[in-house]
Amino acid sequence: MEETKRKYWEKEAIRISEMMHRGFYEKTIHPKDLDGYLSQESFSWIGAAEGENYLSKKDAITAFSRQRDLQEVPLIGVGKGRYRVQWVSDTVLLVLSVIPLSTKKETGLLLSENQRSTMIFHIEGDALRIVHIHVSNPWSMMPDKKRFPRSQGRSNYEYVQQVLSERTLSRYPDLSPRQKLILELLSQGKTYKAIAEALSISPRTVRYHVNELLTKFKVRTRAELLTAVQK
Repeated sequence: MEETKRKYWEKEAIRISEMMHRGFYEKTIHPKDLDGYLSQESFSWIGAAEGENYLSKKDAITAFSRQRDLQEVPLIGVGKGRYRVQWVSDTVLLVLSVIPLSTKKETGLLLSENQRSTMIFHIEGDALRIVHIHVSNPWSMMPDKKRFPRSQGRSNYEYVQQVLSERTLSRYPDLSPRQKLILELLSQGKTYKAIAEALSISPRTVRYHVNELLTKFKVRTRAELLTAVQK
């Protein structure tokens, strides 16, 4: 392959990798719109969270579309990443990346981390398609200088929110276990519908518990409730 052509494919692979990261975390692209970037021959995706192992693009797109629609992942900003391209053959190349991630201020949530990802691209005719995506568990430092767990299936975001919730909610012993659990899920940015599904209750019941919490903390909105809990 000519050097100019190799450089072209390398730039294109990095462009698509960055677009995928920003599209997923900053929600500029819906997962349903990714079909054209994924290989028509074979595709697999291994995510950082438990159960995110998909052996077809249909399964991956369906799962991440549901995750987007339920707003299970908050709005996350993507910083300037580091990308390295490695050729495997004249038609296959890897893009290895390290991506800085941080939650947007409007989410009211804490997340600042780095995440590694590997994307394998295959040149199919005149197009570059993704054959495989592997997103590793993120890493960062906790306030107590503890490392985030790196075991498969435990995301940095979930761990941060769990630690913060445990520290915060321990100050409110008068809350019922159900109220604490709903507060914890609210602090993770979960919607009423997502909370209802997680707890196997109706959205109406979730609203009832939230209204009870609003009364208990003497606030009027969900945002004011989360602010009051963190004080």
